[in-house]
Amino acid sequence: MAVARLAEQFGVDPAGLRSYGRRAKTRTEHLRLVAKYLGWRLPTTLELKELDEFLLARAMEHDSPTLLFRLGCEYLISARVIRPGLGTVVERVAHARAEAQRETFDRLAHEFTEARCAALDGLLITDPEIRMTRLRWLATGPVEASPAAVKARGRIDPLAAADERAALAAQVLADVAQMRERGELADTVDALLTHAVRVEMTFRSWDVDWPSPPLGAPRAGRWPGSRDGGWPEKIVARLPVDLVAQVHAACWNTSKDAIEVLRRWRDAHPAVVLSREDLTGYEELAAQVSTPGQVWRAAIARALPVADHPA
Repeated sequence: MAVARLAEQFGVDPAGLRSYGRRAKTRTEHLRLVAKYLGWRLPTTLELKELDEFLLARAMEHDSPTLLFRLGCEYLISARVIRPGLGTVVERVAHARAEAQRETFDRLAHEFTEARCAALDGLLITDPEIRMTRLRWLATGPVEASPAAVKARGRIDPLAAADERAALAAQVLADVAQMRERGELADTVDALLTHAVRVEMTFRSWDVDWPSPPLGAPRAGRWPGSRDGGWPEKIVARLPVDLVAQVHAACWNTSKDAIEVLRRWRDAHPAVVLSREDLTGYEELAAQVSTPGQVWRAAIARALPVADHPA
């Protein structure tokens, strides 16, 4: 059916298509022509290096090789790069996982003090009387009815063990929160963009206390003077409330004078079609307004730098 349909579209005899591909390079040449027509290209050394960097960043968040393989293929599709052989992609996924493991160790190495290492090692020591480790006891909880488990619970104070488990969990959460705050651990989109926004605010010298904006100050949506449109794709992130409030307050306090002038300018120029001089004056005023959208986009550019590829 497919051959007949194709022959009908080309207006040729279906039998004539049987000889297609007999020459060794026919399929390869046609593939290149089709790819060029559609704006796709073969991977170069630069594209493969960028794929490695992308896979490493994702491997810091996910360790599943199948997920990394799928994300890598989706990345190549978005960049309009023809996927290399399966073996090549699998090797690069394995390399990214190994590099992520080393990078994780390097980032966490300073957290493992002698006292903490000794405490963690103690969890792996098997108690000869109960024939299980403390780690297993803490992990399973009171769900087993075996003699060993009953004996273990008789020797270990349940309340003390529960307190110890809660203290360990709280310590881990606190360490993770501190690493995210310092930008040493970007294991989620929220953590990655939160750190990027803080870096951008520091770069602008805006990481200070600002007066709260008045009720009439712009909030969501387009600000007066905004000349930037929305992005074709959305990035959803949960940022700290105090950081979002600081960004809005900084934008308002650095732009309020220009916004007030812009509002008066709009009242004085109600015409839909503006002259070149009027438009130039408006753009000069608009350039003095800093919007939260500009901060978000600058932070995303810091966190997710993307190189432009020629079509």
